[in-house]
Amino acid sequence: MTFVITLGEGPFSKWLGKKLKDRRGAQSELGRQLGLERSTVCKWIKGDRLPEPESKEKLAKHFTSNPSSEEQLLKEILFLCHKQ
Repeated sequence: MTFVITLGEGPFSKWLGKKLKDRRGAQSELGRQLGLERSTVCKWIKGDRLPEPESKEKLAKHFTSNPSSEEQLLKEILFLCHKQ
């Protein structure tokens, strides 16, 4: 018997879903740009998984246009993941 623990929709998954919706982005496009499968992004949005540290950094770079904002966004992502 296998048990799967689901995190459920939390602060990070809601944040990411809103970011994609605001940008009219697709999960597959975000996955491609980050070098990941669409299914990985889908699991983040559904709250089934949280991103690995490297992926959190990629997300911060993806959603910011300048390096000074990138560090602040990474801190926000880390906080949201911790709250999830």
